[in-house]
Amino acid sequence: MNKRLCVLQVTDSKPSEKHIEYFKEKQNCDFYFVTSEEGVPNAVGLCDDWVEARNMLIQLVPKKYDYYAFIDSDHELIPSSDKSPLEQILYDLEQFEPAVLTYSSEAEQTVEYSCKP
Repeated sequence: MNKRLCVLQVTDSKPSEKHIEYFKEKQNCDFYFVTSEEGVPNAVGLCDDWVEARNMLIQLVPKKYDYYAFIDSDHELIPSSDKSPLEQILYDLEQFEPAVLTYSSEAEQTVEYSCKP
């Protein structure tokens, strides 16, 4: 049975600690990243080209998820409810079953998941 979400990140060095906390090894979600810095623990690959790194990520991760999400390491995730970022994303996926779920960023580097009326 598939997990619902796989969060993927390309970063220059280490991934966002908050994103690791939100997404890594959860019941319905896993977190993987590629970096351009050697020696970073748990990186699935090493690549200094952003586009190639995204392609590498999608090729290297297990194919056991319903959705794959690319989230930049410098984005702050602010849910539009009292849910955690992961809970909000999973809720939105369940409610809308989108082909693509994107975010609106009304404030610089702030990512808000969910539809607004």
